[in-house]
Amino acid sequence: MSNGKGGRKHRIAEKSLHVVALAGGWPGAQLGRLVFRHKTVKASFIHRFWLMAALNVAITFGMLYYNR
Repeated sequence: MSNGKGGRKHRIAEKSLHVVALAGGWPGAQLGRLVFRHKTVKASFIHRFWLMAALNVAITFGMLYYNR
């Protein structure tokens, strides 16, 4: 059942990782990226990752501010 990519059996799509980051999982994702040295070079992923993190923070602050 290998997909031909180094014998790995399954991969998670980058889009799914970005959705999780947007949903609030970006601190753990960043820690995982650093600890496991995964997706630390691919510029397109890194830029989208930080965009999702910034959007998450902006949405969170917006919700806190407007729900006073």
